[in-house]
Amino acid sequence: MSRSPDRVAWLVLLGAFATFCALVIGVPTAIIAYTNNATVQPGMLVKLQAGKLISFGPTEPESDGRVVGLDGRALEEGSTVVLDNDGQSQASLTVSLKDSGQDAKINLYSGARLRISRARLPRYASSSRAPELVLTLQSGRIQVQNPDNSDTPIIVNTNQLTTTLRSGVFSIDILADGAATETNVSVREGSATVSLAHPESNKENVVHLLSNQRVAARGNASRLEVSQPYRNLIRNGDWLAPLTQDWIDISQLENDGDPFGVITVTEHSLVLYRTGPNLHWGRTGLAQLISDAVEGRRALVLRLSFSILDQDVPVCGGQGSECPLLVKIVYRAPDSGEHEWVQGFYAKGVPDGDNFPDYVRSVPPDVRQKHVKKTAGSRETWESGNLLTIIKDLQTLKSVSIYAEGHGVSTLVHSAELLLLD
Repeated sequence: MSRSPDRVAWLVLLGAFATFCALVIGVPTAIIAYTNNATVQPGMLVKLQAGKLISFGPTEPESDGRVVGLDGRALEEGSTVVLDNDGQSQASLTVSLKDSGQDAKINLYSGARLRISRARLPRYASSSRAPELVLTLQSGRIQVQNPDNSDTPIIVNTNQLTTTLRSGVFSIDILADGAATETNVSVREGSATVSLAHPESNKENVVHLLSNQRVAARGNASRLEVSQPYRNLIRNGDWLAPLTQDWIDISQLENDGDPFGVITVTEHSLVLYRTGPNLHWGRTGLAQLISDAVEGRRALVLRLSFSILDQDVPVCGGQGSECPLLVKIVYRAPDSGEHEWVQGFYAKGVPDGDNFPDYVRSVPPDVRQKHVKKTAGSRETWESGNLLTIIKDLQTLKSVSIYAEGHGVSTLVHSAELLLLD
């Protein structure tokens, strides 16, 4: 049976037209799908700030973990960072979510163990896909700073909770208390959504937190409720009222011929500034009387937001006491004596125990706090652990001081809080 030439021609023509239509529709669709879904890893850098830190990649065992120094180490998706549980170690993880100025900052504190479970950015600028950052906190405490106007929610998972963090500053803490574990989420600025991590969770187990709110899940919690907020013991720590209303000038000089430092408020930030040629030692700062009994309370936490702009002396000087930012708490113990707890911060230099120690030499070894290195010119946040467990025999608070010490310094303190949980 012979085939009709006309019929064959039509079949070829229709087949070519169908192929043409498939290419016209399919190729652009495939290109759009690819550009929308193609991803790359963001830049991720972890830096030691005090103590000891190790990190290891997704295919490496923990035994092969590398020690990370002050210069930092670049990480990849699936990496884990572990801070020594010595009560002093601290580190900072920076994730570049978009471009400069859109970096998420995660401060890690002693005992923290954090895995970067998912970290993805769209490969192409035309992509409609949002950046992704999912962290898994296995132990310890972190503070997360998601930049203003960020369109990337940061998800932090623990065994008990799943937390979605939008723009703002947040703390997540895993506390081991015997057989029970408690996870706390608190919002300093911004908003967060918290839910139980168990798949059987229902809508009653989802809470929305706003600034100065917190939630806790203990053991096998089946319900979440917004908890009592912390009470701030520092008055005018946001510098909105005149300084003379709540603060006392504690500036000092070694040489009477040197200029005093400048203490002022600019754009709601406390400015501690001292400059000039051939400067000798000086202190520039403020103190506030508190006189509050804290014995028997649940928690006492110090929070700071600051920027170290410049310093003359590397680290904190030869005695470890000349930091561009120091916070000192004077307290009374059961022996009726007054004692001091000091925490320092710096942005320049590398600690050298013989020449530039990262602690105050005059402080006894059993109560020394390691100074914390921060990035010069960057707005940083820092949060202490529970001072009621860090400072032994803390009974009554007497005062808190915020100051810069050394020679030439320039520091901004954006906010200071001393938070008490009854």
